[in-house]
Amino acid sequence: MTGYLYTVEHYQEALKKLTPNGIFTQWIPLWQLGQKEFEMIADSFAKVFPHTSVFYGKNDFKWSILGLMGSALPIDVNFQSLSARLEQQPSPLPKDKSWFHAIDDLFDLYTGDWPKRGDAVLNTDNFPRVEFSTPITAWTTNQRLRYQTLENYKNMVLDKLPMSGNLLINGHSLTQEESDKIRRNQKFKFEASRK
Repeated sequence: MTGYLYTVEHYQEALKKLTPNGIFTQWIPLWQLGQKEFEMIADSFAKVFPHTSVFYGKNDFKWSILGLMGSALPIDVNFQSLSARLEQQPSPLPKDKSWFHAIDDLFDLYTGDWPKRGDAVLNTDNFPRVEFSTPITAWTTNQRLRYQTLENYKNMVLDKLPMSGNLLINGHSLTQEESDKIRRNQKFKFEASRK
C-alpha cells in the first residue's frame, strides 16, 4: 500500500495540474483496505475535489476496485459524443469485464457522489494514517473489503450514496428514475460476479 498516493497533498497537486474541465481518477483496491481506510482516502479526496464521484472498476467480491473521480466542476457527459467515441474503440476481449463499450455500461458503474463530511479523518503527508492503519486492518483483524464485509459495506454505504449532480448527462442531473435504473443494474452485476 502506497499511502502517500492517497494524501490531501497529493490530491492538491493533481488538482493544480487540471484544466477547469479536467478530471482526475484514482483506482482504489478495496480488497487491500478496510472501511476505515477507504473512507479516509475518499474523505481526503473529497476535501480537495469539489465534485467527487465513485465508480465501480471491478464488481467482484474478492478483488473489488472502486474509482474516485474528481473535478472542479460537475462532470458533464455528452451522451452523443461519448457514444460515438465508444463505437470507434476496438471490442474488448470476451473475458475482460472491466471494459465497457456502450454508454449504458459506463452509467451502470456509477455508484454515486462521495459527500464532504465535516468530521472526516484525513490522510495527509504529516499524518499518513492509511499507511499505518492498513496492515492492521488487512492482516491482523482481516477486515478487508472482501466477500461478506464488502457486501455489508455496499448495502450500508455505497448503495446509499447520493447521485446529486456531480455527474451530468447533456447538462442535466440524473433523474430519480435514471438513478434507480443504475442501482438495479449494479446490484445484478455485483451479485452475478459472486458466482
